[in-house]
Amino acid sequence: MLAKTECSDSQYQAIRKKVREVEKTTPQFVENSLYVKHRDEIMKNARKRVDEVLELQKKGLICTTGKFVPSVHYPPITQYPFHTQEEIMSTYKNPEDNTFDIYVHIPYCAQHCSFCHYPGELGSCAELRANQEKYLSYLEREMDIYMKVLGVEKIKTRAILFGGGTPSHMDPDLFERMMKFFTDRIDRTTVTQFNFDVDEYSLVGEDGMKRLQIMAKYGVDRLTIGSQSLHPEILKLMFRRATVDMIMEAVDNCRNKISCVDYRKINQWREEGREITQELLDNTQRKGFILNLEFIFGFMGVNVDIFADTIERACLIHQQGLIDEIQLYRLKVDAYGDFQGIIGLLYDREPSLFPDFEENMMQKAVAEEILKLYGLKGNLRRVYTKDPYIYSHYAYNQCCAQYDQIGLGLTAFSSLRDRFLLNTDSFDEYYKLIDSGKMAFNRGYIRDKEQQLRWSIALPLKNTEVRKDRFEKINGMPLENCFKKKWKKLMDNGLVVDKPILGYPSYTLTELGKFVADECAEEFNSNEFLPWKPEEYIHGELFPYDDNTTEDALGII
Repeated sequence: MLAKTECSDSQYQAIRKKVREVEKTTPQFVENSLYVKHRDEIMKNARKRVDEVLELQKKGLICTTGKFVPSVHYPPITQYPFHTQEEIMSTYKNPEDNTFDIYVHIPYCAQHCSFCHYPGELGSCAELRANQEKYLSYLEREMDIYMKVLGVEKIKTRAILFGGGTPSHMDPDLFERMMKFFTDRIDRTTVTQFNFDVDEYSLVGEDGMKRLQIMAKYGVDRLTIGSQSLHPEILKLMFRRATVDMIMEAVDNCRNKISCVDYRKINQWREEGREITQELLDNTQRKGFILNLEFIFGFMGVNVDIFADTIERACLIHQQGLIDEIQLYRLKVDAYGDFQGIIGLLYDREPSLFPDFEENMMQKAVAEEILKLYGLKGNLRRVYTKDPYIYSHYAYNQCCAQYDQIGLGLTAFSSLRDRFLLNTDSFDEYYKLIDSGKMAFNRGYIRDKEQQLRWSIALPLKNTEVRKDRFEKINGMPLENCFKKKWKKLMDNGLVVDKPILGYPSYTLTELGKFVADECAEEFNSNEFLPWKPEEYIHGELFPYDDNTTEDALGII
């Protein structure tokens, strides 16, 4: 059952008052602002893009309510049925190279951000310590159970992501305990990137520096900081603990006051055939973590000027050499996890607190125009860099290369090449399953041939491109033979092209297609897994329920 937060009438009234105050303001733009200087051209280009998107909505690609769910997993993560370990894992075989990506979920935060859709325990590090000690002991045991199921003494690992929650929200000694038992159970010589999702508050002060040093010690090299805004009042509406000054202090600590493993150099040596040893890892260092800052558009009180100012300030931080990536997220109002955040309750109560669909698209389009002015281009969808080789290996491996990835911890998912597992969202059930020697998932799905085809198109199309060689290796049939009607409609409407990417023949999205990548990917969802009911789309030529048969999927005439 979906857990829900609460919103009292007094809390609602206070938030409502703050939103109405903020949305009327104009930010103090940075000196010599390129947004201000080029505003007419930016708004002209953005308006053109939004008009194109509105036409796609009329053709049925986008739901009429303008609501949004991300195409992150297939089937969608909220739609997996309950299953036992025996039902899901009895027929599973390890990949040929016996190598995995790993996700670890730490379900603790100081407080819930207003946009968050994931369950967890809240409090200070001191208040949570006893529960965290218990959780870590079970997480360690879960790793051992997973290793037993896989039949390995250590997990041969490609890329790693610790997320949450806030995985850095614990006392430094507990944090090191977690890092040690985790890295003791993996083969670090095969790792190409080690990611952590963090918040600024846990990276400042004496304890913050200790956590950074621990991460560096155990091989972390890339951090994603979920700042979400650089506007003080919006940060408050998001229930963020950080101030803008704290964000900058955290960025400086991560970039200028720490050294970490240089996987870029290690990966080059690996490609050249050099043996990678633990000693080599420990002694190949670079200054500062790779840094990715995240920002949400379409949030309460945010107008085009406010979001444009935030993105320009982020671009200037990048220009100073302090960060490598800027990531844009569209606000998710409806739960996309096991918890309905307060944001959904506020939307249900007063939708006008939020930018409408057209305003959402303008914020995104304007942001992309500003990013272009500062030389940043789209990499993985919604992530912008100057260097195309700076990206999340974990995200690429899971969604594009579609390698086997295992998940550990409460609500963690395992995305395997023909099935998906989702861990329980209940602490009690999590502990009970592990006490019984079981893996911690309670939901899952083994894809049949048709769903496998859909999975191997939807995820890579959303994130980069569908490489024809990979698709045929996974499915045993050429990409051109599948979904002929779907591909033709998307190509005829200027959303998909057939062209080589880095020398590999592929189907990929056009610039317009990239702008609505989630909806393009959802064209390949089976009818039962489409996010909205038929009546919530206009029945135009891109109506996703049309030409969506098993026969078209499998290329059966």
